[in-house]
Amino acid sequence: MKKRDFSIVALFVIILFAISCILSYAFFDSKTDIDMAVFVYGRIAAADSSQPVSATDIMPDSTESSAEESPEASAASTENEAAEAPASLEDSVTDDSKNDISNTEVSDIPATETPDVTAGLDISNYDLSTMMTLLYRCCLHRELDEPGLDYWSAQIDSGLTVSDIAGYIMFGEEFMSTTPDNESFAKAVYTVFTGTTPDEATLNSLVEQINYTCSRENLFNTYLTSPEFLDLCNNSGLVPGDPLEEPDGTDEWQRNVRILELCNEERAANGLDKLLLNNDLWQRIAMGRSWEISKYFSHTRSNGSSCFSIYSDIGTFYQNFEAELIAKGKHLSADKVARQWLSSKEHRDVILNPDAKYLATGYYHSDTDNKDYYCQCLTG
Repeated sequence: MKKRDFSIVALFVIILFAISCILSYAFFDSKTDIDMAVFVYGRIAAADSSQPVSATDIMPDSTESSAEESPEASAASTENEAAEAPASLEDSVTDDSKNDISNTEVSDIPATETPDVTAGLDISNYDLSTMMTLLYRCCLHRELDEPGLDYWSAQIDSGLTVSDIAGYIMFGEEFMSTTPDNESFAKAVYTVFTGTTPDEATLNSLVEQINYTCSRENLFNTYLTSPEFLDLCNNSGLVPGDPLEEPDGTDEWQRNVRILELCNEERAANGLDKLLLNNDLWQRIAMGRSWEISKYFSHTRSNGSSCFSIYSDIGTFYQNFEAELIAKGKHLSADKVARQWLSSKEHRDVILNPDAKYLATGYYHSDTDNKDYYCQCLTG
């Protein structure tokens, strides 16, 4: 063989080798975005019966408040039951009746009664007193007293707006510590901003929105900026203020909603109730954990505590059932990660658990390794 012919052959072999490497890398990168190795365990965690103390930044002083990288996808589950940690998921979610204080009654009103929160109010003369009375009754479950009204009047005089005050109370620690469901939140928003209680059809429509697509901030802003409420403000001298920042238009929220949709399709196919959105669970737990796992990919946090310790850190969730699914990979869309989770028996069992009620999936993209990180949190 001539030297020139040998050079051509050698060059051809090198080109083929380069092409094969590129194709292999592309195939590998697309096929190993998510490794479905599973880690499932239970947690020893009896529910704390004490209620957290609410933040008092702008509340009256007299306010009382009742190394080696882990697998690329993993699941952790727990039930708040003081018992030995079970070895499997099935053992960890067997009893939804123990240590449940999520329904603890906050007010002195018996749970069987539904008081009229507008009782005694002249809605035709809607003013600061009317608004604060409704906020206290709907969110803080107590009556507004004269010192309290004086305090909020001073806050208005100092420049606070309706958005500042109503947003602080409706998204504050005290109301959130009662773990309000979406119906309670929707009813509170409607009542505070209209001065009336919603009829059944209206309430169902509002709840449907924040159960599956819209954030609570979005509902709040809808009524804050409504022509009807702006008229009330003009007549009373109240300043509505700026809408709250809402996540609805963000990529993170859209991924959260899409994954909920796909998981609910699978639950419906198996005769299970749909899971619901929960803003607080998404923003403070799932989003926080998605960032944490980008630094330390594990159900154990970087400080050595369980992934579930973040609930205690936040102090607003007391649940019978908690579970976490995590995943990471390049170019990992919401559809892909949801289908990968659902194609794994261990992860699918968590998503289809009948004790689960809320689902929130946090998303974080790391520029450090150019990977997408997902943390799905389920509670019941």
